[in-house]
Formats: sequence, C-alpha cells, structure tokens
Amino acid sequence: MSERALLRRQLPGIDARIVSDTDRVVDFVIQTENQARDSHVIRTAGLRTLDFQKNPVISWSHIYRPTNGYPGLPLGRALAVRKFVDEGVTRMRVQFAGEAQKWDFAERVYLLVRDHFLNMSSLGWETILSAPLKPGMRLPSGEVTRAIPGALDMVETNMLEGAIVLIGSDKGALVERARSVMAPEIAEQFVAEIERGETEFANQLRMAD
Repeated sequence: MSERALLRRQLPGIDARIVSDTDRVVDFVIQTENQARDSHVIRTAGLRTLDFQKNPVISWSHIYRPTNGYPGLPLGRALAVRKFVDEGVTRMRVQFAGEAQKWDFAERVYLLVRDHFLNMSSLGWETILSAPLKPGMRLPSGEVTRAIPGALDMVETNMLEGAIVLIGSDKGALVERARSVMAPEIAEQFVAEIERGETEFANQLRMAD
C-alpha cells in the first residue's frame, strides 16, 4: 500500500535535554515506534531523513507563511537527526534563533522549552510504504500493538517537516514524559487514564464499524 499525503504527529519532548543554554540548543525525540493516537506505527528503520536535512528548518506549529500576524519565520534549525533503531526512536538536535537573529518569538519559545512550559515537537512525513498493522506485535518500547480499525504499519516514510507545537498525539511519548516528571504513583494513575481512554475509543470504533 502506498500513499503520498503529508501527515503530522506531535510528540512531547521525551527527555528533552538542554545541550547549550548559551547557544539555545536542545535535543528532542521527534519520532517513536509506538502506536499513537492516530492508531499507526512509524518504523524507525524506515524513516528517511535526507530530504529534511537538505533544508532543516524548524517551524512553529508547521506554519510557513504569514498567518494572523505571525510572519511564518522559522524558530530555528535542526543541527542533526539521528535514528536509534534498537530503541525505536529518532532524536533531533535543534538550535533556536533568538536575539542574535533579532527574532524575539523564537527566543521566547526556547525559554518556554528550557523551563518546561512547552514540551512538544512534531514530525511531518509522507508515507512511502505501509501495511495493515497486526495486533499483538511487541514494539521496542515493550508496548504491544492493539487491534484498531484502519491502523497502519508505516514501514517506509519520508520526513519532510520538524516543528515545535502545543498539543501532542503520541500516547507512548506522553507516558514516558509523565514517568520522568511525576511521582511514581501519580504517573501510573496518568498512564491508566490514558490506557482506559484508548480502550474506550477503540470500542467506539468497533461499534461504529
């Protein structure tokens, strides 16, 4: 199965790490091999990044043109994109623009990321090759795939965009973020709520099918 539509998925910056506060450089996880809220799995091994790295601009919420007073300028650039196939993740090192570039909005976004008020990064991709996702497969994170109508195994994809956004859609990433910043008992309650919501949503889809 092949489709060429541009798709996007938002990820909390799991273990988003400040590399250099002086130079405003942050490491993000831009992709995880989890079954996200869109029900699909993006395979790390099959994620192509060469096209993106030819022009590695990082946008705000995937906005590339003037919109409602926002000039459409990039927040920064990706210095590197690295895949860790055994872990099932792709990491992206981002340098934010700022005072030196006379771009105060990018500086403000960096400060929000640095101080943990903003944690979301987003991958934009086109699907090159996909197949129906089989339930019961164990993913690198330990998660087992669930039976959801229309779920796809994204075997080969092409990264086209990187962005900083407000809202996330990767449930597995949200779980990791919760466990990294919350007390264990609170994090587990948070995880249970997410899993309960995922089950209820899947049951609603089956009833409507």
